[in-house]
Amino acid sequence: GILDNRIGEYYFPKHTTHVAAGNSPEDRADVRDLPAPLANRFEHIRFEHDIAEWSIWALDHEVMPEIVSFVNMNHDMLFKFDPNRDMTSFPSPRSVVFADRLLKAHSGAPFLPEIVAGATGHEWSAKFFAYLDIYKELPPIEGILSGKDKRVPARADLRYAAACLLAAKCAPEHLEAVTRYALLLTGEQGIFLMQSIIRRPGLKQLIIKTPAFREWVKQHSDFLIEKE
Repeated sequence: GILDNRIGEYYFPKHTTHVAAGNSPEDRADVRDLPAPLANRFEHIRFEHDIAEWSIWALDHEVMPEIVSFVNMNHDMLFKFDPNRDMTSFPSPRSVVFADRLLKAHSGAPFLPEIVAGATGHEWSAKFFAYLDIYKELPPIEGILSGKDKRVPARADLRYAAACLLAAKCAPEHLEAVTRYALLLTGEQGIFLMQSIIRRPGLKQLIIKTPAFREWVKQHSDFLIEKE
């Protein structure tokens, strides 16, 4: 079909591009080698998950900020697969998003950790529900959004949790206060917060006009803003 540009009696339009996707051989997950002549007709590109990019995508698509911060503090909880074990439920970008849907659909259910474990595995579920306790230690997000509370947690896990919540809840009227708070965050948490807000529809053109953002850029001269 690839060589003839057809499937059965159906011929693809001229200039059709064929794209195929599959698992890596080392995954040992239903992988079959392509015959060399067929493989040679494709360009082979290997994709790997990237936590920073996934996190921004996840917040753009309203994945719970608690999940995003959890993954940022536990990098192996975005993808953890052992080809030598019989695994039906394990963390992957796909199953983590499925867990987000389950958490929202079954909020308050008595067996919610078991429900989530059915998608991501018991280790992910147990660690995530234990991680949720840290939110009790955060300063009130509403106070940070209004600019009245400038307390910055000393622990990295709390700073990531605050950054993810702020990125998810930030509205146009909060941009100056949130950017001022990003100036107080150390290193990667502040950059993550700014990247997440800039990627949100409608906020980029507003935030770059704020005095706080101009000050932030001066302190992060290597920060790049994608052109529209």
